[in-house]
Amino acid sequence: MFTFPKTTLILFCCLLSIQLSWGQRVPVYRFFHPQEKDWVTLPKTHGGYAKMASFGYEKKEFLFYAFAEAGGDLVEVFRLYQPEDQDWITVSEEYEGFDQMEGWGYKFKEPLFYAYRGPAPGRVAVYNWWHPGDRDWVLLPETRYTDAQLTDWGYEHKRLEFYVDAQ
Repeated sequence: MFTFPKTTLILFCCLLSIQLSWGQRVPVYRFFHPQEKDWVTLPKTHGGYAKMASFGYEKKEFLFYAFAEAGGDLVEVFRLYQPEDQDWITVSEEYEGFDQMEGWGYKFKEPLFYAYRGPAPGRVAVYNWWHPGDRDWVLLPETRYTDAQLTDWGYEHKRLEFYVDAQ
């Protein structure tokens, strides 16, 4: 019978533990509020459909899987609220205007999840799109709709936020 040295076994268990905690994925959904014409992006860890429905949100749609904890090549993703527009925006901490958002009137900065910082095989980009008519930001993986569809629907100012695993 082959046995591993105790230090090798301990190191293997530690590495496995690190990989499992970093690898814990959480589904991320978007919800629509018909009166405010507002899309909100939230991970499952922020409550379920019943909670969002109690606030008037409908149309729960799965978007992608993200990470529940920091690690590796991940970037933290937040949501902020703009009271003048009555709009939530979901942005990565690497958005160039992130530190200025509170000065632009955004409030209630709240961490949501972690996502990949950069591209790699098997990943897709996730973008924010602005709709000036509804005054609403929407967060979508590049595979959800084509750019032509989104621009036909009135969206503009496409902005890269982060990457997720392709589904």
